[in-house]
Amino acid sequence: MTSLVLEENKDYARDCQVRFNGQFEYEILDGHYRHIIDIRKKTSTCRTWQLRDIPCQHVVLAYQHACQDPEDHVVHWYRKDNFMKAYNYFIQSLPNMKMWPHTSDIVIEPPEPKQIPGRPLKCRGKSKDEQKKKYGKLSRRGVKMTCSNLTQPGPGRSTQPASSSQPANSSQPQSLRQPTGYSQPPSSSVGSSQPPSLRQPTSFS
Repeated sequence: MTSLVLEENKDYARDCQVRFNGQFEYEILDGHYRHIIDIRKKTSTCRTWQLRDIPCQHVVLAYQHACQDPEDHVVHWYRKDNFMKAYNYFIQSLPNMKMWPHTSDIVIEPPEPKQIPGRPLKCRGKSKDEQKKKYGKLSRRGVKMTCSNLTQPGPGRSTQPASSSQPANSSQPQSLRQPTGYSQPPSSSVGSSQPPSLRQPTSFS
């Protein structure tokens, strides 16, 4: 890990320029930025060296200008021998949990769940890598809907116009239909097809 970071900083150091400024200080130009390196105090104005204890690209260029190896100035905590010292001792064994001694102190219970203010969510919040749609369920987009009353493609039952509920055999307008409850007046002559106003007057002898 440390060697990979150091090699990456060496590649970044090729794009920087170094200016010698005294015996222990260097001025590094990194694009539009200018950083001051003090190899005696081990400080850099970019603060990467102080945070990670690994020479950054500015410090690498300063040590290369001073003909020193940047790997020699990596903090000793990253070295292999210190890493192996952490596993130099065996972990001591512990008895089973049932054999632990019981205590008479107050038992600490977990806190009770509190209801979050606001309307509760209906759906579970999915993670970033989780798929949004479920496989095996087809979408109804583009499918023609068929009305159950007219048995033809069109809007549904709840969106049918009011005129569709009228009988199909009524072809005349509503204003010309005979009112319900009234009968047609009887004609004077049976079988006459002309109106009463256009008939010939009856002659009396």
